[in-house]
Amino acid sequence: MEEKFGLQIDETRDRISAKSATFMEAQVLKTEPKDALLVVHRVTYWQNRPVSIDHVRIIGSKYEVEISGKGRSK
Repeated sequence: MEEKFGLQIDETRDRISAKSATFMEAQVLKTEPKDALLVVHRVTYWQNRPVSIDHVRIIGSKYEVEISGKGRSK
């Protein structure tokens, strides 16, 4: 976004939830209906204006996350 449009993303908001795959989602993702999915809804902002919205579905059994933190914002 920054290189192509000159927009420096300065904020993101994520909503993460879990759900069971519908028949259509299972077909697209090549998994089984009712398999666990991780759903990520992300909105990115530039100067308090939304510039991108993503809706992502990830097969739960293929997902792993590691989160680290150091220091804190003041």
